[in-house]
Amino acid sequence: MSPNHSLKTILFDLDGTLINSLSAYVLSFQENIREYTGREISTAELKSRIGVPSPLILAQYAPEDQIPAMVERHNELMRVHSDHIIFYPGAREALRQLRGAGYRIGVVTSQIAGELETSRAALDVEDLVEVWVNSDMVAHPKPAADPILLALERLGEQPETTLMIGDSVNDVRAGQAAGTRTAAVTWGYGRPAALQACSPDLMLTQPGELAQIPEQAQALFAA
Repeated sequence: MSPNHSLKTILFDLDGTLINSLSAYVLSFQENIREYTGREISTAELKSRIGVPSPLILAQYAPEDQIPAMVERHNELMRVHSDHIIFYPGAREALRQLRGAGYRIGVVTSQIAGELETSRAALDVEDLVEVWVNSDMVAHPKPAADPILLALERLGEQPETTLMIGDSVNDVRAGQAAGTRTAAVTWGYGRPAALQACSPDLMLTQPGELAQIPEQAQALFAA
């Protein structure tokens, strides 16, 4: 990486990184799967699947011909449980601080369109996030580079001056595939050991560290 590059853009995963939405997902999936199949799915099992697009999760439990209706029902249930979509402590303040300091801010999520609409309404940070990219907008979602590259295209920025932050192996791999620097967070849904094995450039252990990203990443972008 050229020493002339400096951090300009910070892209965030959403679920498990900026927001704790686990209860909303678990309740929605459990009710949905119960309604369509009669099966009871544990919280632990569903937590292990969070981070991939919801239609793929639903497809693990129901026939293909039921998935479109189940996705529609899932979106309805996420709206019902939207009070469980909350920022991690300090995350909203970090976005405000970083945006105020002039950094370009984007969200790159595996949420589908209906989920993201609900999340955006619940979070109310349209003044802080410049671009939102979800899994419906690309041919290949994370861990492919496509959603990150789309976000950068819309921002008019480059991978070399970008940090991708997320809580899953897919987030780290997507950033690496796109040519960005990467930071893994350990307070979300991913396993710290699995994240470390992907060799992210940074590991963050507390949401409060998000506001200090420019200082922590300084050496990366000077290397």
